[in-house]
Amino acid sequence: MAGAQLHISLRELHVATQTTVDTLAWCRHNGLLPMAIECDACRVNGNGNGNAIMMEQKPYTRAVDGVIWRCPIRRCRLVTCA
Repeated sequence: MAGAQLHISLRELHVATQTTVDTLAWCRHNGLLPMAIECDACRVNGNGNGNAIMMEQKPYTRAVDGVIWRCPIRRCRLVTCA
């Protein structure tokens, strides 16, 4: 986000951070956390059909936002924390 600025009011910040769920949704909406991630390994190595493979969110308590991203292709199974 080099050069980009986010201007919000104190009221918007207060509303956005009422709960953890609200905070995470606000961060995703404003580009601070990803909404979707493509599997880098499948894109580079090819998955046979030429389509991008979208990773799935899985609960993970050690991650800051409570989820990890996992590739659904069993032979790949790349995992990343955003």
